[in-house]
Amino acid sequence: MNFPRNPMRRLLKIENKAKLLLAAELALILSSLSWDTIGTFWIGFIYPAFFAICACVLAGNKHLLLTYLALAVIAIVAELLPKQIIVRLIQFSCHIAGFFFLAREIFRHSFFKDGVLPTDRIFAGISGYILLGLFAMLISFAIIDLQPNAFLNQITGKPPNPTDLLYFCFVTLTSLGYGDIIPITQPAKIITMLTALSGVLFLAIFISSLISRNHEPLRKDKHRR
Repeated sequence: MNFPRNPMRRLLKIENKAKLLLAAELALILSSLSWDTIGTFWIGFIYPAFFAICACVLAGNKHLLLTYLALAVIAIVAELLPKQIIVRLIQFSCHIAGFFFLAREIFRHSFFKDGVLPTDRIFAGISGYILLGLFAMLISFAIIDLQPNAFLNQITGKPPNPTDLLYFCFVTLTSLGYGDIIPITQPAKIITMLTALSGVLFLAIFISSLISRNHEPLRKDKHRR
């Protein structure tokens, strides 16, 4: 039996490809409103598929989809196993690899790839910026697994819950730094510092890249004259 291939072909031919990833990221952030009541366990099942499809679309490569799905399946199986150190390490490694593949495609799409629509390049840049915050949250979760008191919510006097941690990572990424949640241990301080630094550097590089690409046709016209 021959299955139709049109859905995948249509997916790979979407013009504003980065919109899919941006929508998935925003949905993940909005879902944090219910993390305290229903838990975060279900996110490990739903969002690997979202990000895998979006990464496949950005790359135009089905092999990337298979790679990301394989990593997602391993991470999900590890979530179901007893919480031993080796299991946690395998799960964390899969998440890191998945974020790396996705970040590579986003940065390539927003900075280096030719023939990308200007609006899609902007959407890819926004997605990359949000991905930095989500990546910081992933690293912070790993630190809390090893050091439960790595962060402190000064309002409640307790370690931050997952929603608070998401909020803290994005407040740090944008260099707002309200001070209601603070890092306590050295690893927590280092990831906080790197998050703030990466947010500033990403915006500077992305904006300069957009300006450079907009001025490139003008430079070519001057050389022709």
